[in-house]
Amino acid sequence: ALQSIFQSLEDVQSARDAYNECLTTTTMGNMEMKAKQSPLLCLFDSLGIRTPTRTSAKVQIQGLDQLVTYLESQNVEKALFSDKATDFESLDQWYVPGNGV
Repeated sequence: ALQSIFQSLEDVQSARDAYNECLTTTTMGNMEMKAKQSPLLCLFDSLGIRTPTRTSAKVQIQGLDQLVTYLESQNVEKALFSDKATDFESLDQWYVPGNGV
């Protein structure tokens, strides 16, 4: 389960980057832009997050890059997802109740 959460954070980061890339390129056709933006828009829709109303505005997810970088620098993926037991009791340190992820 924790490995899935870590991978999901990276997937959101990748979808956000693909969405924002469409805003800075002039060589991409309309169909290709929609295809690259669709994963993030579908994710937002499934989570009940309002999609961007201005099509020219970059999507920013405060703290996402820092969280992923920190987890990678701490080798968290290897530590959390090794064959050994996972400490579920420390989850509240990673995901503080009331704070967005």
